[in-house]
Amino acid sequence: MAKKDARKQPVDERLDVPPMSKMQKGVLLGALLIIVVFVISVIMS
Repeated sequence: MAKKDARKQPVDERLDVPPMSKMQKGVLLGALLIIVVFVISVIMS
């Protein structure tokens, strides 16, 4: 049982991490899109 509990804790931590990483990826993607659009608008103009 102890081994199972030890395995459960890291898994729970991993489950808690993905939502945050998804949010960070979303923010990064949004920032990249804004930068790309800005650069393209500057180049086009």
